[in-house]
Amino acid sequence: MKLFIKLLPDQSPGNSVVLTTAIRDLKRANPDWKLNVGGGVVRDFFQNNPNIDSSVTEKTADKIVTAEYPFRGSMTKHYLYSYTESICCQLGIRIKRGEFRPELFLSKSELSLPRKIPGPYWVLNSGYRTNISAKYWGDEHFRQLVFEFKNKIKFVQIGGKSNDLQNPPLSGAIDLRGKTSFRELMLLIYHSEGVVSPVSLPMHIASAFRKPAVIIAGGREHPNWTGYDDQIFLHTVGRLDCCRESGCFKRRVLPLGDGKKFDNSICSDPVLHHGEPIPHCMDLLAVENVANAIRLCCRRNDRVARIQPSTVAGKNYPASPSELTGKINQILAGGAIKSNASVFISPHHDYDRAGKCYSEVFRRMMGREILRIIILAPSHFSNPGETAVLTDVSCFQTPSGFIENDDESARKLCLNPAFRIDPEIHKREHSAQTLFPLIRAAAPDARVLPVLVGHPTATAQQQIADALRPLIDSFSVVLVSSDFTHYGSVFHYMPFPDDPLGGIAESDRSAADAISSGDPEKFSMFLHESGSNICGRFAILTAMRLLNLRGTEILAWNTSHETDGDSSRIVSYVAMGK
Repeated sequence: MKLFIKLLPDQSPGNSVVLTTAIRDLKRANPDWKLNVGGGVVRDFFQNNPNIDSSVTEKTADKIVTAEYPFRGSMTKHYLYSYTESICCQLGIRIKRGEFRPELFLSKSELSLPRKIPGPYWVLNSGYRTNISAKYWGDEHFRQLVFEFKNKIKFVQIGGKSNDLQNPPLSGAIDLRGKTSFRELMLLIYHSEGVVSPVSLPMHIASAFRKPAVIIAGGREHPNWTGYDDQIFLHTVGRLDCCRESGCFKRRVLPLGDGKKFDNSICSDPVLHHGEPIPHCMDLLAVENVANAIRLCCRRNDRVARIQPSTVAGKNYPASPSELTGKINQILAGGAIKSNASVFISPHHDYDRAGKCYSEVFRRMMGREILRIIILAPSHFSNPGETAVLTDVSCFQTPSGFIENDDESARKLCLNPAFRIDPEIHKREHSAQTLFPLIRAAAPDARVLPVLVGHPTATAQQQIADALRPLIDSFSVVLVSSDFTHYGSVFHYMPFPDDPLGGIAESDRSAADAISSGDPEKFSMFLHESGSNICGRFAILTAMRLLNLRGTEILAWNTSHETDGDSSRIVSYVAMGK
């Protein structure tokens, strides 16, 4: 089939870059198809693209479709795949999604050209269009950022020069405003160390070329809609009433009175920053936040820093940094509890319900020199079978900051067939993510190594444990993530109908006794005889084969019923350690 794909008029250049994803995936699914693009497309981004056949025109095409993104602002679907779904819906087909990035091609002749800027540099996009000023961080913020890295990082300022652009020059940055074509911009980013930009064209180009990027997003767009896994997406969604649940997608900070429709889409909470009106959500992002994100990328300049955004913020813990910090302070109130334990069992439910247990576990980590925390956690939504699942991202993003992943150990472990890397499973799973902000507060120097397990056999558990054992030293802690009894019809588990709370308490004590025996076979026997549905039972068994849990005690116990009073659906939480 000859397929001609059109973009609507007046689309941003970034939309053309995103469309390359749909072209790639359509061609892979249908190698015999001939594809071309037109309408509002910027053709520069399809140059050298082997999936494009310029012989297909609107006149010669068998089918013409218009690519749109019908679920804009979704918190469950990403902008990158929106065009793919739109096109497939019009064609009545379904195809497999490819890599989570756009696809751009530079020719050999382009790559052989002398570099526009010699030496290492970062590309800085600081301007904005008057039609979409709600993305603007503020001129003074950018000036301070450039000054922060004076004599340390070379910034190259990009962007156009036209009447509808506000893009004042930044002292200390190399000025390439209005001096690059789209192809030259691609080459500039390709050779760069990274990109700093609002949600705009450079972030899509950076993703295509696997370049680090720090995106200053504010509260306009939700990270699940716009953010890339390998970029640091600095957002404030959830911190203000106007973006409490999702991004606002407003266009302008203040109306211009020019008669355009954008005057009907105005920021509801503007502030003045050094006399300049900017969205409050953008002003919440301090220069220090952006500078620290750049430093994180620079520390890993030997390769692209890949960032996993939080998918549990606003669910298991607050999305607002200030609210999250307040909640953690409540949990850790009372300070450190002396302990040299090398293993703990912790719940992974929300901070309100499981806070009592979190307090007993994480206060025992405070004040210790802990450099690595191995998290053994269940995989709730995808059973990886006999293998344990790791992730090779550089770090994990939480509302309170970043926590580094021990990706080097993850890669070495994957030489063992008992392990594999699958970042997508980790991205969906809450059992490890929920613990990251607490780990960051209690053991700020620690890197984490999240290990997700499904339902491995005893032999597979032993293989996983044997491979992890060389990583255990006096600076390491093993943290087993597991809620305990899940009671109610929704869990298909109701063995104590006359006294649910009493039955749950007795069952959990029996489980804890079996765990503290140090004998994994005894715990396995308990599970078999009781039918207990402890979600992290295989993670616990693996930990018991990794370390001696003999003498481990219950530090705290409570249930969700204490918080919500719901007797039809009860989850119990147990903190164990020494």
